[in-house]
Amino acid sequence: MVRRVIFALIAGLALPVAVSATDQSIELTANVAKFCKFDADPTIGSLNNMTVVSSSTSASVLDVTTATGPTGIMNTAGFNFQIQATCNFPSQVTLTTLNGGLTDASPEPISSGTFLRRIDYNVTSLWNGAGVGILATTGVAGQTSPPQAAPHAHSGPLQVIVSTIANTTAPLAAGDYTDTLKISLVPQ
Repeated sequence: MVRRVIFALIAGLALPVAVSATDQSIELTANVAKFCKFDADPTIGSLNNMTVVSSSTSASVLDVTTATGPTGIMNTAGFNFQIQATCNFPSQVTLTTLNGGLTDASPEPISSGTFLRRIDYNVTSLWNGAGVGILATTGVAGQTSPPQAAPHAHSGPLQVIVSTIANTTAPLAAGDYTDTLKISLVPQ
């Protein structure tokens, strides 16, 4: 009888044991924020009666070399501005003029005669060759171009072409004329 129990024990140990398997899934995630940025200092060329005073990725200063001729009549001026720009999501491009053209913040009084007090200009912008904004100043401070959509993530040269609008109807009043043109890239 002892032999049967031992045999039964040995036979029981030889039976296959059920194996249980399991899996673990690991999900990886990342969130990349939408952004637009200017990637490098701009290049400024095709200077027509303009001088570059300073230039960086966040601001540039250009000066009209000779604003008027000897009789005070406005001279034309212009330049081409190009900067590498990147938006990692569809974006919107706008151009905004702070003063609505070049104006004198502290004009001297005029006692007689007709003088101009503003230098208007046209702006056209292109991103990788596609038009993304047009603005013509008209004296309206804060004037903005209609927003233009860049429907996809985009990276490449943003070109801005600026030229003054020659107004020869009267001489330009003496003064220090300034304006700020802002180029905005905003992810949508």
